[in-house]
Amino acid sequence: MVVCTSCLLLVGGCKSKKDKEDTLHKKRPASPAIKSVKTYLSVSDSAHLKPKETLTQADDYNDKGFKIKHTQYVGDSGAVEYVTTTEVDKNGNAIKTHTIYTAGHVENTETNQYDKDNHKIKTDFTTGDGNYGTHEYKFDKNGKIVQWDWYEKGRLVAKKITLITYDKDDHIVENIDEDIRNGHDTVIEGHETYTYDSATGLQTGSFILYGAAKNIPLEIIEDQYDSLHNKILEIHYERDSMGKLKPNTRVMNVFNEFGEITQSSTFKDGQVQSVTDNVYDNYGHLIEATTKEGGISRKIRYVYEFWK
Repeated sequence: MVVCTSCLLLVGGCKSKKDKEDTLHKKRPASPAIKSVKTYLSVSDSAHLKPKETLTQADDYNDKGFKIKHTQYVGDSGAVEYVTTTEVDKNGNAIKTHTIYTAGHVENTETNQYDKDNHKIKTDFTTGDGNYGTHEYKFDKNGKIVQWDWYEKGRLVAKKITLITYDKDDHIVENIDEDIRNGHDTVIEGHETYTYDSATGLQTGSFILYGAAKNIPLEIIEDQYDSLHNKILEIHYERDSMGKLKPNTRVMNVFNEFGEITQSSTFKDGQVQSVTDNVYDNYGHLIEATTKEGGISRKIRYVYEFWK
């Protein structure tokens, strides 16, 4: 399919400042509070038709639905790689995390502070190798991070600034990520612009721009939706060796009546690269995701336990 990229650049946008309730899809019954989620992985190919399933991680939640513990496991061995425990406040904000790595018994600790809008504005950290420091964050009126200052042992080592431009309906139409080095040198780490459909407010395109040629997109991503506002197609236009933008990668999604992706297929140069099939439980929790790519099938299975 040929798309006029110059037409994409002219697409306008408008959307309510508050997300509208989804009235286009069927509703799932309300889920009980999740107590724990265990994640299992199995990988099969022509030589391993019945692979062993291994536990890769486990997450525990309190009765309010806030995560309080994460356990990460090592590959096929089943050994624990690290455990992170989290103290949360009444709003679910992680006010303190403590991570213990099994190898070497290394321990890291983070203590967080939040503003009245529950934005994390400061993190004090210590690491097992004796390092310590602070991350400080600033937000704009829409709750987006616009500045991140990173200190180690009282010295500023990095400053990242994000310049965000909104339209009148609070859509992000431009995003520029700057890295301030040596206290004064500014390096553009990323520059993107976005377009929206004027009727639905859905994002229709993003444009990746860099360097001196900041007005010439290095890559364009076009999004297409069905009548239920499901994003059924994502097309990535990339520059070829001659510098011409061409549709290189396509991602096609299939949805169920609840608006959940049941299948996602990736095509590159007209050939199928991978296909992922998803299965959900009655509450809409993803319980199984199987990706087939190049003769290898990778299955991730999620097992939920609920508070009674």
